[in-house]
Amino acid sequence: RLTDEVDYARDFIDKSERLEFLAYNNPTTSLPNRTAFRDLLLSRLEGGPQTIAMIDIERFRYINRTRGRRFGDALLREVGSRLKSLVPKGALVAHPGDDAFVLAFAQTGTIDDAVGGIEALLGRCTERPFMIQGEQVHARFHCSVLMAPLQAQTPDAIEHGLVAALAEAQSLDHPVLAFTEGARQRMARRVDLERDLRLALEHNEFELYLQPKYGAVSRQLTGAEVLLRWRHPTQGLVSPAEFIPVLEDTGMIVAVGAWVRQESLRITRRWQARGLGTRLAVNISARELRQVDFIGNYEALLTTAGDGRALEVEITESLLMDDIERSISVLQRLRALGCRIAIDDFGTGYSSLSYLSRLPADALKIDQSFVDRLATDTSTLALVKNIIELAHSLGLTVVAEGVEQEEQVRLLRLMGCDELQGFLLGRPLPVDDFERSVLA
Repeated sequence: RLTDEVDYARDFIDKSERLEFLAYNNPTTSLPNRTAFRDLLLSRLEGGPQTIAMIDIERFRYINRTRGRRFGDALLREVGSRLKSLVPKGALVAHPGDDAFVLAFAQTGTIDDAVGGIEALLGRCTERPFMIQGEQVHARFHCSVLMAPLQAQTPDAIEHGLVAALAEAQSLDHPVLAFTEGARQRMARRVDLERDLRLALEHNEFELYLQPKYGAVSRQLTGAEVLLRWRHPTQGLVSPAEFIPVLEDTGMIVAVGAWVRQESLRITRRWQARGLGTRLAVNISARELRQVDFIGNYEALLTTAGDGRALEVEITESLLMDDIERSISVLQRLRALGCRIAIDDFGTGYSSLSYLSRLPADALKIDQSFVDRLATDTSTLALVKNIIELAHSLGLTVVAEGVEQEEQVRLLRLMGCDELQGFLLGRPLPVDDFERSVLA
């Protein structure tokens, strides 16, 4: 029948139009997608130099994970809409994917002018909260800026430059950061590290170093912290500050962290055979803690590799507070396996006293940033004294890390700190050297 054919034709046209729309527009925000942006950018560059910015929403993955995809998509739509309302007339706003937005507008000044303009724009964008499903959301952004064709000529080069500068803005926690050639070089270095790290575990390139902890009064050995080192086949030891963030960002930290715990248990088993009860402390990353099977894998490891009482698990304060209820549940299960729990970098996060009292912890580690200022800043001295008294009232052992001066030792002992760790007392050593010089 003719009507059926007409309906079929309309349906076919609707689907074709939608497919064409999705080919060039982001399905969540309806803004130009990556393909469209690259095409539009080329035509804009033909008309004159452009200032280009890449913006991402801080902690968006956390919002998506805890509030759900619908909530996250609604936030993306609101951010895109507000950016469109704030950019200069004729500017391009695109949504290439995930939580990244890209702006392009005619270049009118220097890179410093561009950075100032973007900072002002983002300030207006965040001066009032976003209303999502009846809830106020206070968003924060990171942003990178470059000038084309002055700093990059092709869409590929522009995109790579923006991504490199944005990664540095996130790492340094700068709201807006201009692209530099140094950022591109550091990004290339990171890509090389990631490639080589994927082979490091298989090729036995990781090593464990141990840094001793001592009783503040007795100066007797109380344990040691396990520190991961990477001996690159051609570059030698690579700084942990370089490679550990790559492990965490890529998820490789899950496999490497499991290896660290397995090796640590192997070491403590050897020490126990010698009649030594020295406990090792291992760090757990955010990526590891979020693994659904983290506890099950840990329990399986203890079944085959050693006694959980030989290990202390260190978890940073800020990581615990990301999802306090789940953190409490995970820590309770770890303690049930015999592990001691230490809250690392205490004082740098945002925990409240009520949460601290609920955490099933055994020890609290005062961050080095506080220890550094002990002898020179009276307010820091008072704060550390209060932290120690609070911890003791909750039955926690207090460990000060980053101790490098005798005056710091004196003050920490006077305030009742239980254990000390730092270069003054002992630098991190390879396991064999630690056993010869510290355990001997």
